[in-house]
Amino acid sequence: MKNYIYPCLLAAAASLASCVDDKGSYTLSPINEVEITLSNKDGYVAYLAGDPVHISADVTGTMAETNEPSRYAYHWYVKIITNLSSMASETIDLSEEREFDYVADGSLLPGSYTLYLEVTDLETGLKTIQRSSLAVLSQMTTGYLVLGENTDGTVKMDMITTMEEDTILLEDVFTDPNIREPESLVFIGQTRYGEYQNLWLTAADQSYSLTNGSYFELLEDNTLDSKMLTTFDVKRPMRVIDMFPRYDASYGCRGDSKRGYITDDAIYVTSMMSNDQIFGNPINRYSNTSTELFTPYRLAFVVNGAYMSSLFLNAIFYDMDSQAFVGPNSNSPTSATYCRKLQASASAAFEWDQSKYPDNRRLVFGQNGNAGYSYVVLTDDQNKWYAYSFKPSSTTSPSQWFSTEIDQSVATDFAQASHYAFSDDETEMVYAVGSKLYGYDLERNIGRLLKDYGSEIILLDRDAESTTARNKFYIAVSAGDGKSTLSWFTIPSDPNDIPFEEDEDMVWEINSTVKGIQWKSAGDLADESGYY
Repeated sequence: MKNYIYPCLLAAAASLASCVDDKGSYTLSPINEVEITLSNKDGYVAYLAGDPVHISADVTGTMAETNEPSRYAYHWYVKIITNLSSMASETIDLSEEREFDYVADGSLLPGSYTLYLEVTDLETGLKTIQRSSLAVLSQMTTGYLVLGENTDGTVKMDMITTMEEDTILLEDVFTDPNIREPESLVFIGQTRYGEYQNLWLTAADQSYSLTNGSYFELLEDNTLDSKMLTTFDVKRPMRVIDMFPRYDASYGCRGDSKRGYITDDAIYVTSMMSNDQIFGNPINRYSNTSTELFTPYRLAFVVNGAYMSSLFLNAIFYDMDSQAFVGPNSNSPTSATYCRKLQASASAAFEWDQSKYPDNRRLVFGQNGNAGYSYVVLTDDQNKWYAYSFKPSSTTSPSQWFSTEIDQSVATDFAQASHYAFSDDETEMVYAVGSKLYGYDLERNIGRLLKDYGSEIILLDRDAESTTARNKFYIAVSAGDGKSTLSWFTIPSDPNDIPFEEDEDMVWEINSTVKGIQWKSAGDLADESGYY
């Protein structure tokens, strides 16, 4: 059952007069006027995992000593709305002591509450209520998930999050001895009431669906296969390679049933049902009657944060078999059943069909930015390297930004690079060769060594989901000992150089081999078992 937390309108038992009219005797009796003072009138914050909250309440009366122990009874509580239609509510009792001591142990779900202290005058029976606010926060609703692999091959997930003004590392927020060889995490946030909030953990054997609000546990129905009703002979168990569109800091969460999946051998673009995730046959084929599927690249080129409605599907895919960019046959997800190769105009910066170039030009790497553009790296049999950029805002004629050949006399050892990432700020990219991180400006043809980390670079990517900044990256290095160092850096704008600035507050020692990073900004669900 979902609980919706709203401030409740309660009638305060205020002192209406300093005396009462006794109609029987016409004599006046004085009343003990009560005033409650809390130690912090601005409210209170408690973090889950045992964060304590202490509130001191002073009760003064016109006819009693301050805090007279035998005179008053105390009742601390919060109220939550359990049904929006009837506005039915539930009272959660917290304490009957004057000094309020609360430990955030999970008895209250993360959320903002109105905290009530009801003081009863035991001699007159009159009640006085004082209100404050209590925000119960979870460190695990928002932050960076760090997916790692232990030395025995099992999964280990940590989380970098913020608690008050401190950024902390929470270790082992999820482990499972039965999940081995973890590869990646994919998260899409929630809608207004929490539906379709997904966190997928992909390992070598399959993808696993986890709860993802304030805790992480395997869901009972945790596989993708039950959601795909395809009649095609596809690879099973299905693995979530990509889910799109992704979260974007400018737009917020995009949790909805109207989303797409890329698995090892298939592309699914929209649910068959408006209120559930049930998919039909894949669309990575070239006719409505064909059952032959082309191998999709592991990323859908989309504008991050874009909303895929029942009317608009702006996504571009890549056929790894024929080496061509393709779009769905319809920009309506409910009508898209197959793909068509994109056709370049005479003035285009590059051909969408790479087979039109000599020497087997082929895709090596792709990335979506957070400024509306996507980027790719390609190579050919002559060991030449290329970079393209385009805006995937149309399924038939996406706008192209640039195409350039990498000058390998400037971009040192580019052909040996293992990882790449593009900045949305100007035309700069970074790439990793062994322990060395290089920067290269595609337009100005400037390149330089940014840093030698001394250990192998095992992960490099843009931080395009947690921030609107267009030049923020994260990088992980490891000496091969089962441990990693994870850090963040930026490439500021400079017309004459490629600056490199490390974030000294975001350097973390991770007790596993880092496999992936996933930003998560989510609400907490009262009961996550109904979601996947």
